[in-house]
Amino acid sequence: MEPLFLNPYFRPKIWGGRKLKDIFNYDIGICGWGSACGEVLEGEGKYCLEYFIKINNDKYKNKVINLLKNTDFKKVFPSVSTPYVSKWQIYKYIKEQIPEIE
Repeated sequence: MEPLFLNPYFRPKIWGGRKLKDIFNYDIGICGWGSACGEVLEGEGKYCLEYFIKINNDKYKNKVINLLKNTDFKKVFPSVSTPYVSKWQIYKYIKEQIPEIE
């Protein structure tokens, strides 16, 4: 019997810095999981689940950014174990808090 040799696969990924901001021009990024859940990101690649949000409606951009910066997601979406917020919850929360957004 011959030994089985495995070759590593290194998935290309941007870690740290502001590269995604330069490429996608998002408006705000937040952490979606763990003790930092809901925190506004200063760069990319620091947390295992990060959401990057592009706000296409300039009329509501500042309102949405301020809402996300000032929301305690751990209180809004309490969990029994590790704090977690999903994309649909963020979207729904924004629509509930700023109802004039369509």
